[in-house]
Amino acid sequence: MTDRKELLERAQSIEESLHPYDLVVDGAPIWPVLRVTVCNRSLRGEMKPTGPPPRSGAGKNLRTLGHGALQWRRSRLSARPGGLLFLTERTYWTQSTQGTTDRFALPLMQAASELGVPSTLVVKDPVAKALVDLPEGTTTIRLDEALRARALHHWRRPVEPLRHIPGSGPVIDALASSYAKEPVAFLAKAVHGFRMHLRTWRSALRAFRPDHVFVTCWYAVENMAIAQAAHELGIPCTDVQHGVQGPAHFAYGNWMAMPSTGCSTIPSHFWCWDAGSAANIRSWAPAGHHRAFVGGAPWIEEHGLAPGQRTSGALRVLVTLQPVARPIPAVLTEAIRQMGNGCHWTIRTHPRAAEQAEQARQWAKEEGLLPWITVEGAEAEPIGSSLAGTDVHLTLYSSVALEASLCGVPTIALDPLAGDLFPDLLGNGSLVLRTSSEALVAELARTPANGMHRTTLPPLRERVQGFLARTSTTVNTR
Repeated sequence: MTDRKELLERAQSIEESLHPYDLVVDGAPIWPVLRVTVCNRSLRGEMKPTGPPPRSGAGKNLRTLGHGALQWRRSRLSARPGGLLFLTERTYWTQSTQGTTDRFALPLMQAASELGVPSTLVVKDPVAKALVDLPEGTTTIRLDEALRARALHHWRRPVEPLRHIPGSGPVIDALASSYAKEPVAFLAKAVHGFRMHLRTWRSALRAFRPDHVFVTCWYAVENMAIAQAAHELGIPCTDVQHGVQGPAHFAYGNWMAMPSTGCSTIPSHFWCWDAGSAANIRSWAPAGHHRAFVGGAPWIEEHGLAPGQRTSGALRVLVTLQPVARPIPAVLTEAIRQMGNGCHWTIRTHPRAAEQAEQARQWAKEEGLLPWITVEGAEAEPIGSSLAGTDVHLTLYSSVALEASLCGVPTIALDPLAGDLFPDLLGNGSLVLRTSSEALVAELARTPANGMHRTTLPPLRERVQGFLARTSTTVNTR
């Protein structure tokens, strides 16, 4: 299988030779859509296809369209101009003592509220109960039915071939020669979906009229459309870090030959957890555009207290799984046996792979490892709370390595890809690579119980105040 580094380098070669930022659909540059989609699709062929909602009967479709139209109208009537606008979906929800909340948006909304800046929260997925812990005065707008109805209507239209895009021929030929046939064919659907999202969010942002838009995971096709719509209205758009932002990432790795005025489908600003992530973005962003700000990881700071002293002889190891075909490598099985009572292992599932919990229990039973293992679902416990009770974090290459470093917990990575994703962590010693059971056991034997020095930042209110002051008049232009 082609590795991540090679896939990214192929895209960067196209950027240097063909300047694909000039490819425009409906007034928006689509190269970020093409690059991220073709690389992800090539790396993970099982990636969910872009396409219409599941087919239903005519009656149900009519109800969907009707309910969606009503919700769309209500959203415009309830919108309050100004303030901050956050978008939330199931992927970013977690459980607090009061119920379900968004772990990325909530801390920033609370800090903004203390500064007298109101927020609007747009809920894009169905939720049984209202999200909790929201600051007083927050406007909540549900768009789950409206977005589904718009998708149902849009995907009735035929998908246009990429070659209909003016000037696209050389880029498409380069993609076809650099990547497999199937991922390139997938791109037309991705662009078709982008056009739908662009129409939706141009209309929504004109109606909502926020002062600032915040997205999480900017490289989702919908969020690229939101960045473009915000740019057209002169509204700053900020990507809130949720995981890896290193040089090996398809969206955060070097964007070669970018225009001096930036690219309007990439957010104007980035809220980064750490200096290394911010430095990586600054290495490719044109002066004055796509500005990176070191704001910290507020949810982790609140829920990931400094690691406590070990109360027994067992080293506490948190293992975060990846959504891959073999999430539990053989070296881990052997290391658990060798460590015996010297370690207690918490196996934490990936947020998008709940089925891993049962797989992990079955594996532990078959291998005779149950006395030393606890299985933890990602939805059951905030990652910060898990890290608070951990002496060492173990993973293939999960972005929890970044969160662990912020909490003062060292990471042992089992996959060499982690070195490409987290060069700064590798360089400062908060992450080490150990790819054999012998090396892993030796590293665990010398791991301290008290963790590393923990990163400290000013109070969140001060950080948000400084960030909003910096971004109030700086907007990405193209």
